[in-house]
Amino acid sequence: MMRYGLRAWGIACVTVMAIGAWQSAAWGVSLDKEGTMKLGLRTYVNARIQMEHTDRNVVYEPTLPGQPISNGLPGQPPQNLPLKVQESQTFPYSPPGHLRQNRFYVEAEWDHDLDSLMKSFGPLPLLADLPFKIDDLKYHLTYRGEGEGVYNWGPSEFRTSDAYRQLLSGQPTWNDLDGPPNGSNVSTVYNPPRSCTLDTCPDIPQARHKLRHVATVRNRLFQAYADMSIGDLFIRAGRQILVWGETDAFRLIDNINPVDSSFGGFLISLDERRVPLDMIRASYRVGEYGDVISEAQLEGFFSWDNKVSYYPGTPAGSPWTLPNLGAPSGTTYTFAYRPPYNFQSGRGGARFLFNAFDATWGITHYYTYDDLPLLSICVAPNFPLQRVTTVNPGGAGSGPVAGCPAPPPNNPVAQPVGANPNNFAILAPQSLATQQAAKTQISGLTTTFNIPATISRNLGLSGEPV
Repeated sequence: MMRYGLRAWGIACVTVMAIGAWQSAAWGVSLDKEGTMKLGLRTYVNARIQMEHTDRNVVYEPTLPGQPISNGLPGQPPQNLPLKVQESQTFPYSPPGHLRQNRFYVEAEWDHDLDSLMKSFGPLPLLADLPFKIDDLKYHLTYRGEGEGVYNWGPSEFRTSDAYRQLLSGQPTWNDLDGPPNGSNVSTVYNPPRSCTLDTCPDIPQARHKLRHVATVRNRLFQAYADMSIGDLFIRAGRQILVWGETDAFRLIDNINPVDSSFGGFLISLDERRVPLDMIRASYRVGEYGDVISEAQLEGFFSWDNKVSYYPGTPAGSPWTLPNLGAPSGTTYTFAYRPPYNFQSGRGGARFLFNAFDATWGITHYYTYDDLPLLSICVAPNFPLQRVTTVNPGGAGSGPVAGCPAPPPNNPVAQPVGANPNNFAILAPQSLATQQAAKTQISGLTTTFNIPATISRNLGLSGEPV
């Protein structure tokens, strides 16, 4: 099967056009005459070109005469510089016509039915000696490979660190239409990271290495699970995806598996963004109740995995970071925690599913981790201009903020000032932000049914949509 197409998308702040230039293909084949082994492959390549500039809007107001402000640099007197009062910027800034995404995708699936081998191969015949009969024993493997070319041959704002180095140099930014007020310099007192804070100036080679590791190439054993049936009981164990709910574009009951925005952005379909979890699920067929309820079944799951949506999250420098979230911050140090990989921190639940009145009904309750993290922020008492120097390392204000968690280790506190390499001046930890998993309960009643063709035609729809 071969498909060719052209797609266009609109984004709230940035209109992005997928100049599809994309070719998608899917194949499937049986590898033995009995059909017990099957191999499937799906692949595509696409590209997106943005048709508008990304968000870059800064509003300045001049300071009043006689009220100079400091630009935050040691040894420089206050000046009457225009003061930034409002800002909404996407980092890095990207003009119209630039490549925003060049995605390569391949997924290979392997299915193997072991029923015939249970009679003749290795230790599998021993399963016949169990006090219960195992039917439909099989396993499934999925390989997924993804590549993103925008960091290799895309525009310079994504291919290089030029945008960050301009930010670090303290060069002012302003609204494209208005320009800087009165053609003068502007105050950079709130322009991160003009004054390197918390630890040291961000390590750009390390940050770009992380960006490429997280968002350039990924090869994964995506799913790996085994299935078996024992009478009316079905069991699946391993790394898998479990979808409760029928929607394709948004999630209500479908919150068991986290979604991944670190690779490809939020325009990728949910089927490609769900992250598999190590879990065990079971489904028991209950049967019928009278003439109304049919195909009733009770289903449950438990996962001990620690994957969450915000970790590693959309990395700084990605084309898919939201305005004001991509630039290295000069005032806030953020670090994320995942829940532990154990049974005590697991997620799980159950649902009752049945057919009635020409519709499928589900009653659901489960525990899971929310896609959005629980954010805790601590700030210094004299935020935002607490200063500490190694000349007086034990002086007031040095060290971490009292009562706040310490940032991860191996982050040296060093910002050289002047010609003396042993003299350092930094801003103390003004703001520490921690992201932690928020465990939540979800309960709901769902119903799924077909809209009759006689009604769907009057609504301008074709067929019998679900």
